[in-house]
Amino acid sequence: MSLTHLVFLTLAVSHMLLVALYFLVHHWKQPFARLISLFFLCVIAYLMASIPGDVERHGPVVEIILHRFGNLTVLLLWLISHHLFADDQRTHPLVWWLGGIYMILRAVGSTFSNLDLSYSSLFFIVTYALPQLIMVGFVFHAFYLTIRGYEIDLVSERRIDRVAFVIGMGVLLTMIAINASYRILNSLLAISNDTLLLIPTQYYSIYLYLVTVAFFLWRFRLARGSLLSLSGMSSINGNSSAEHNKLGKEDLRLIERVRKAMVDDKLFLKHKLTVGELAKHIDSQEYRIRRVINQQLNFRNFSDFLNQYRIAETARRLTETEESISYIGLDVGYTSLSSFHKAFKKQHQLTPKEYRMRHQVDI
Repeated sequence: MSLTHLVFLTLAVSHMLLVALYFLVHHWKQPFARLISLFFLCVIAYLMASIPGDVERHGPVVEIILHRFGNLTVLLLWLISHHLFADDQRTHPLVWWLGGIYMILRAVGSTFSNLDLSYSSLFFIVTYALPQLIMVGFVFHAFYLTIRGYEIDLVSERRIDRVAFVIGMGVLLTMIAINASYRILNSLLAISNDTLLLIPTQYYSIYLYLVTVAFFLWRFRLARGSLLSLSGMSSINGNSSAEHNKLGKEDLRLIERVRKAMVDDKLFLKHKLTVGELAKHIDSQEYRIRRVINQQLNFRNFSDFLNQYRIAETARRLTETEESISYIGLDVGYTSLSSFHKAFKKQHQLTPKEYRMRHQVDI
């Protein structure tokens, strides 16, 4: 290992340890803070395991532990992005199944490789290529969650934090995936030099050092409490400060204009309505609309804000008209019946059909 690699590896590891300890010390009661800390520790384990020749000198047990924790980074990154961006915090069982299969197959493949055991091409594909596909799937789905959640998020600072974190860590995992895929391709093509990498491993350390430096420069220039924005635990949960809750005349006028656009103009009926379109409709700046809806009206994202009007209109039409449920769902602004049914049941704990039948019985 070159001196440059050693220096950047030491700097990156020390910075990530500091970040992990910061979250544990100051926010240890929050599950998300523990998740962040575990993620950084697993990234450190991967970096240590990627040092050529150094891990083997400490024995196979240390090597196995480092590799297993290193493999966890993929699943942890997905869990972090899901926590930050998904409205429904429940994790689908398929995620745990895929994560378990990924970890088991990587463990089996690594064991055969470390013990120099012979195996067939099919075994190689199952234990190396398949986990690689799962890994790439987790990484790119984390990117998808980032992009999908960015537009509807109403907290400007948190939008920047979330995207910066997931993209920053996602780039690292993408580099790892590129190298692993290249190795797999070499092995399938029977190229003898399987140690050849498209991206040298020392670049991981350099990249992570730069990312953690940027994190320190950005985060620690702000108030300590603002770190909570990264975990989604800020004012969106109704814990906004008294200062945020003080309504000035401009905010009151803006809230009234927003209400008029929704109630009188029924702007919520527009499919795929965005914050920008709402701001343009009432001739206001987008950032002010985001701030008021979040801090004064206490909505986590723009979808929840729209749903209150769409579901109210749906309930009215279910009880006052004979229109079909599917027609109402699409007409009030939803682009799919599945999202319509999900949003309605979330608010009323009943399906639209059950809601209509129950109301008719009451009549």
